[in-house]
Amino acid sequence: METRCWVPHMVFITADGYIALAMMSIPQLKQVLLIEELDHYSQQDVFEKGML
Repeated sequence: METRCWVPHMVFITADGYIALAMMSIPQLKQVLLIEELDHYSQQDVFEKGML
């Protein structure tokens, strides 16, 4: 499922509930959630292209 959002927050379904994210630093998000795939995105990509 592709998710694109132009508002400053999103709610995602997780294995045990939900998580809401808002205007998060990509390096911090990667560190907290342990998602190595985020290495492919810069903070600028997220703001310019609406990724994540």
